[in-house]
Amino acid sequence: MLPYMGLLHSALGAELGDFMQGKESAEQALADIEAAYIAAAKEAGFL
Repeated sequence: MLPYMGLLHSALGAELGDFMQGKESAEQALADIEAAYIAAAKEAGFL
């Protein structure tokens, strides 16, 4: 589970900033996080 969580934490860290600054909605932030995680997981061979 550790490599998966590392990818998730990286995606969260990269994408939550805009939401926290009020630049995008929660829905958009979650969609961006999901897309970033899926891309990273596919690149790492997990998906």
